[in-house]
This record gives sequence, structure tokens and C-alpha cells, in this order.
Amino acid sequence: MHRAHYLLLSIFAVGCRCGAGPDAPVDPECVGCVADGDTCHDSVNCQVGSICNVLDEALYESSAPDHVCWRVECDRDADCVADKTCTLERLCRPTLCQLDADCDTDERCLAGTCADAPDLSQLADCAIVTPIQWVSSGTKVPLEAVALDRDGAVIPNVAFAFRATTDAAIIDGTVATATGADFAGLVASPVGVPGEECSNRGIRSFDPVAPGRVRVILVEPTFGQPISSADVTIAADTTQSLTSDQRGTVEAAVTGTITSITVERAGFSTVTVLRPGGDDLRIPVPRRPDPTRAAGIRGGVDMSKVPSSDVQAAVVYSARPLDLFEYRAFPNVDLVRTKIDAEQLDLHREGDLPGNLVFGLGEEEFTRDSTRCADDEPGLGCFVTRAPAGLTAAWVTGGEYTLSQISDARDGYATETPDRYTPADRARLIQFLSPFLASGWYGARAYLDLDDAPKVPAPPGDADCADPSVARTARCRGDFDGYVQTPMALEHRASITTAVKVPELPPLPGGGCAGTMIVSAYAALTGRGFVLMGIGSADDSSDRTRVDCVVEGARRPFGALSKPLDDGFVALTSAPPHSGLEGADKLLVLATLDVEPGGTRPLDLNLLFVPFERLDSELDLSSRRFLEPAAATVSSSTGIVTSTPPTGATGVRLTATNADGTWIVYAPASMSRIDLPDRPAARAVLADPTFAMLQAFELNDEYASLWNARQPVGFDPEQMRALVTTQCGPDGPCTLE
Repeated sequence: MHRAHYLLLSIFAVGCRCGAGPDAPVDPECVGCVADGDTCHDSVNCQVGSICNVLDEALYESSAPDHVCWRVECDRDADCVADKTCTLERLCRPTLCQLDADCDTDERCLAGTCADAPDLSQLADCAIVTPIQWVSSGTKVPLEAVALDRDGAVIPNVAFAFRATTDAAIIDGTVATATGADFAGLVASPVGVPGEECSNRGIRSFDPVAPGRVRVILVEPTFGQPISSADVTIAADTTQSLTSDQRGTVEAAVTGTITSITVERAGFSTVTVLRPGGDDLRIPVPRRPDPTRAAGIRGGVDMSKVPSSDVQAAVVYSARPLDLFEYRAFPNVDLVRTKIDAEQLDLHREGDLPGNLVFGLGEEEFTRDSTRCADDEPGLGCFVTRAPAGLTAAWVTGGEYTLSQISDARDGYATETPDRYTPADRARLIQFLSPFLASGWYGARAYLDLDDAPKVPAPPGDADCADPSVARTARCRGDFDGYVQTPMALEHRASITTAVKVPELPPLPGGGCAGTMIVSAYAALTGRGFVLMGIGSADDSSDRTRVDCVVEGARRPFGALSKPLDDGFVALTSAPPHSGLEGADKLLVLATLDVEPGGTRPLDLNLLFVPFERLDSELDLSSRRFLEPAAATVSSSTGIVTSTPPTGATGVRLTATNADGTWIVYAPASMSRIDLPDRPAARAVLADPTFAMLQAFELNDEYASLWNARQPVGFDPEQMRALVTTQCGPDGPCTLE
């Protein structure tokens, strides 16, 4: 609704002859004289602030009676009818639940609505999603499984009963306690579905470590497999070289304090942990990605629930990994040659665009072609997108927008779209897309289990994609024919509105402050990853000459009727938990970006992590503080790192990588000088890296908690508080010598 419409109603309402009561005849030309709850032909009949609930109204409510006036504009909840809430849009919207606790005892919160428990007759399969455990005796492990329908979609809020196949674990409800009696398989049975069970996970438990000895358990974090035959160097008063057994463990008598543990094995990253603390340790050792293989998903996007407009757009991503050290602003995507002729947007080009982008204009669909589409798929168009092999999930967001919205946003960030994107280009793309994502719709697939396959040449070409050096280039891509068919649907509007009071923007290494803050709301799916439910963003200032490190408040943050936000606030819009996300842990991520071009670090990422249960109309996070970028000088010749971690940091993580290997080094923040172990292969990577970065992190616990084998394997939303990433180079705060 627009102010001009309301003004028109006010002018013409005087003297109108109208019917009364829901069954009374109404003059179709009657202006502003039908009371809320009475019959109407069109919104012009209704009072100021109300609409006639007809299908072509932008605020049409399918759950309300058709052709009846009901109030939509509001200043407070009392202005709305029963079961409606006044949102920050200043519109009456259906009251949403976010937790089961918001509903009656016998109901569940499903996609924002209190409803009966899901129909278990649709259940066709199930899967345990708790990661494979490698833990010490006495560790308590929360258990979780998901129910799947015939299409592989998650049926939310299904209860499971668990049992162990041996006495290596004792089950009490949904918690398993490791006993130290070796291995126990896990079996899950959905309550109320006799005969159905799944058993794809287990617990490997270990007896307590004997006094004076140290045990190290090595685990590949993605698939939870033990790493055998690894070279493990433990440095204390003396240095010991050991080899991990079939269970991925080494055990030794150690005199003095352990100063470092280094793990090396072909095909895996080299990992060094300095001063780990404790005697019962578990170290995750990532497998080196195979550049010759890729996994992914493809399909169409159903937008039938989204009100129609000029431009339709959607973007599909796989879930972000639960390892927050690997949080990236821009996940890898496949590029697809795309031709666009959009006269209304004055846009005519052909080039490589991200394959996860689906869009059209009017009746024209620019992303419906034989490359993207496996068949005659319904919906707006088709997508292809990279995804990790193994357990994961996926989400889609988008909507339909007017030409004026697109033109206004494009004017602020207009650039010629290149075939290859730099970090600064992609950061500007996020700025361009954020207003649309914030007013968009969402959908998700909460469970996927993917296999990878060999890459193929990108057309036109005959590249040798079995050659790792070639496979890393744009000459090779994933085999779209092998991507898993995964239709997506935009079904849930971003209807939760929150004004988030955020901290000041952090300083940049070269001076000044980060230019943009993005607030994202995620569902953290056990064993699968983060799925986006909502987003909001704000810049330091639209006037680049006035930089004060405080985000600028939006003039109309939640739509045409909403009130301005003060500086220091970000407008966050989010969908309720939906599509199998119900019941998951939830996490807010505050990310700052520097999108100014030039320099050696076009993108420095600074993150805050805030667990939450529900989003209310206001959320004050202003007391939180971003970490300042860590400073360090790294000498590849001497192996000495001189580090100045920021105030509040718990530890630092240095990563160097090239075609031959990756070296990951962890150290507590108290170490101002780090003497890296003399491992020739790792030192060679450090001497000639294609990429290196320094991360400082803040935990809610001690540094040693990262390696404690007495804690369960898996994501803990309470563990990480802050993380700042700085690229290393020949100069700057992280200098490589």
C-alpha cells in the first residue's frame, strides 16, 4: 500500500454511499467506506490502512476470507485483528511461531505455523546425522537423526529412539555415553513407525589414558574416518616420531610439556598444533581437495507461491561447512555461458555467469537451457551449483522485483560484469543483491548425501581434466550430468523483521574501517552445514567522505511504510525455520567486508558469531566487539613467526597452501614468537605459497578445548565467538618474508 493511495481514499471517502455488513450489496465505486470484516469488491472500497483481500493484492492473505476488508497498516499490535502482529514493516502479518514452545502442547511449530505433528505415513527412509565419534570414555554425545519422505525431503520434528549395537556406548534417550569398550554402531528408529530404522553412524570410544602418557586421535573431519599411517611428531623435552595405527591413534610416554604436535600424511593437509595442553587429544586433519573431482546439485526453482512482478530471480547454494575456520564470503560456483537480451534493463551481453543464479524477465527465462536443465523442468529456470561430497544441505532465496527496484540498485553498483570475478567484484555483487535477498523468499533441502565425480572440459574445449594443474582452472568444470537432481522451491517469505543494533565496524589493516556489514541468520544442521534463513546489510555511509565506522541507518528498512532506522542498526529479515530446519540450532553471523578495489587484500573478512533461539523485533548486539586483524611476520627461511594477536583473541591459525600441499598451524594467542617445526615438505609450502592467511579467533572456552577428546565430535554453536581473517603477502599486517 502506498501513502498516495491512502490519501486518495481520505479525499473521496466523504459522502460515499456504501452497503453495510458482510452480505450487503456494495457499490464497486464506493471509496473508503467498507468497514474491516465487511464485503468489498476492491481495496478502494476499504478504509485507510486496509485492503480488500483479493488475489491480485500484493498483501493478499490466503488464510483470510476473500473479498473482505481487513487492516494491514499498523503502528502497534492492537491495530491488527486477532492472530496478526504488527511487524516493523508497519503491516499486520500472521503471528508466527519460531519454537515448539510457542505452540500448544500437542502442536509443533512448522514453517512458522502451529500445527499437528507431521504425517508419518510419508516416511520412506531415515538417516543418523550425528558425526562419527572418536571420543574418550565418559564422553556424552547428543544423538540426532532425520526422517525422509519419498522425495528425500526432511520430515520435521520426528522423534527417534536410539540403541547401540555393543556395550561401547550406553544410550539414555537421545544421549550416548562412551564406555571405553571399543566400537558401537548406532541404530535409530522413528517413534511410531514399526520396522523402520537406520544405522549409518557409530561411536569409537577409548579407555582413559594412563598417567604419564599422551594419546593423539587423528580424524578426517568431513567423513569422520580415522587417519592411519600418518607421521606424527610430538615435541616436548624430547622429540618422538610415531606412526598412527588403524584406529588413527598414537600413544606415547611424554616427559615435560608438549610444545608441538605435527601430523603429516600424503593426500592430507599437514597440521601443527602448538601447546595443545592435556593428555587425551583429538586433532582434525583435513583431506586435501582433489581438484580433478567435483560434486553438485541441479534442478529447477518453483516460484509459484511468490507474487508476480517484472523480474524473477533466485540463487541456490549448498550449505556452508560447519567448520567456522572455513567460513568464506564466496563459496565456489560453476560458471555457465549465458546470453541476456533485456531491453527493459538496457542489458545485452553474453558471458559466463554463476550457474547457481536463476532469473527471468516477464515471460523470458534466461537460465533455461540444455546446459542447466536436465529435462523440461517446471519453474523459473534451472541451476547448477557446486556442493561438497558427503552429507550436506542446500538453500534457495529470491523473489520477484519491479524494474525500478533493479534499476535503482544497479545505479549504485553498476559495473560491466566480467567473465572472471575478483573478490572486490563479488563483494559488490553481495551489496547489489542484499536488498533483494532481504525482501525475498526462501526454501531448503535439509538433507543431501552426494558423491563426487571426475571433472569434464568446459565447453568449448578438450582440456585434460585429470591433470590437477589443468583441473584447477576454468577450463574444467563439474560434470553437470552427474549432479544430483534437486528441485528447489521458494515457499517461505522472509516475514520475521528485526532491527539489529550492531557493534562499530572494525578497523582495516591499511587504516579506516570496513565498509559494509552483513548480518545473516543460519540454521546449523547437525552433520550437514549452515543453511541461510535471513539476511540484512548496511554500509558505513552512502557518502564515502563521511566515514565514522558506524553503519548508516536505512530510510525505509522494511518497505515503503516502515520507519527509518537510526545509525548503528541493520535491518534483518528472516524466514521462520522451515523445510526440515525446524529444531536446528540457529546462529547469527555478523560479517564485515572491505569492497574498495586495489591493494593486495581486496577482501578481509571479520566475523562475529551469536547463537539465538528466536528473533524478536529488536536485538542489541552493540556490546560485542570484532577482533582487530592479527599482525605477524612469517619467515619461511627460519620458520619463526612473530605474532601480535588482537586483544581478546584465544588463538591464531596460519594457513599456507600451494599445488604441492597445505600447512595449517594453530597456536595460543599468548605466544608472541612461534618456532615452527622443521618439517621440509611443510617448510617448502610456506616458502612458495599461492595463498596464505592468518586468522585470529576468540572462543568461549580455553584454547585447549579445541583438541579435547573428552568432548563430542561436531559443531558447538557456543564455542566460537569471533574470527578475523587477513590475507598474507609481501607487506601488510601479515607479512611473508
